[in-house]
Amino acid sequence: MRQTFVTVAKDVKAQIEFNPNNVIEYRQIGYEKRQLRDEDFNNDAVDAGDIGAGKHVTVLFELTLAGQKQSVDSLRYAKKTATTEGSKTNELLWVKLRYKQPQGETSQLINFPVKRSGNTSFNTASVL
Repeated sequence: MRQTFVTVAKDVKAQIEFNPNNVIEYRQIGYEKRQLRDEDFNNDAVDAGDIGAGKHVTVLFELTLAGQKQSVDSLRYAKKTATTEGSKTNELLWVKLRYKQPQGETSQLINFPVKRSGNTSFNTASVL
């Protein structure tokens, strides 16, 4: 029980960028009150949440993928997005995570893509 109170990462921040060629709309479910401004993601002076040993954080998004019916009409004057480079066409989104070591003062950055799979059914989705 005691180990769950041990901080393994402090000031943990996540920033997610959706590929507009594959995701035409999205809705975040939960954590609305914990959102930071875009410019605060790289600012180590801005406090964020801590994660303890054995803890997990899950953020859910509802996505509308390209080719599916949008729930909201497209904006008439919205800027058209540029096409994605060939190597990025299978990416749904780009995740950036920033955190500090428990005793550290400078954050570290991890980033990676989440790629689109052939699976589009929630019932057949993997548990990972």
